[in-house]
Amino acid sequence: MTEEQIQQARYHAARDIAHRWFAFFEGETEEIADHLDIFSEEVMLVHGGTYLLAKGKAAMSHWLRHLPHEKGSHVIRRIQVIQQTEDKADVNMDIGYQAVRADGEVGGALSEYRTTVSFDDNHNAVFTFLQKTPRHPNPDNVFRDSFAENRLHSFIARLSQGLLLSSDEGIKAIVHDATDRVTGCELFSLLKNLKATHIHVENMDTDDLACSLAISAQERIWTLNLVLTETAGRYLTIRHAALDLND
Repeated sequence: MTEEQIQQARYHAARDIAHRWFAFFEGETEEIADHLDIFSEEVMLVHGGTYLLAKGKAAMSHWLRHLPHEKGSHVIRRIQVIQQTEDKADVNMDIGYQAVRADGEVGGALSEYRTTVSFDDNHNAVFTFLQKTPRHPNPDNVFRDSFAENRLHSFIARLSQGLLLSSDEGIKAIVHDATDRVTGCELFSLLKNLKATHIHVENMDTDDLACSLAISAQERIWTLNLVLTETAGRYLTIRHAALDLND
């Protein structure tokens, strides 16, 4: 595996947990006990550089359990992963946040996230530090539901990471409940043997939960077309898959 593949895989690992973090606030995904897997034991959550909201997994769990319910949206407008050491990176994001107030009006902010992640030996990422800072009011007063977008991006990132690493664990996490024309077992074998070196999202449809990925592997380019379905859990479930070799 090349250094470029490792850095690509780590980029996708960081994107995965970023989108999972925001999707958790927007709809039914995973239980809090499972969601805590995206944090290190010593994770810190800070608001505006001043207020310490949580320090450590237990405090993060308490904070998540006591959040007031709201209809919110978190659009990642920009994400940048900057490697700092062999196993750590800064992940900086610009977020378009919206919330529907009690009177039905839409408020929100354009916020800046400065986070740090660490990587394990399998290049999976966890947050060690998160700081969110509202910078400006969000001028968009038309609510944009971002739940499907964050769920789909998280799925694509996790799958891309698994393909680049040819990771049994990573690919199985995505395809274990696959249904319809390609069974999970068949799809796992096909994807595991691709030996992907680069992955590009050709298109993504958040309304129909579908996407097409161009996968470079062994001097060939494959197109993976996926139709997904929303079920509560860590990731979306594959409902239909087709893998085609481009001429």
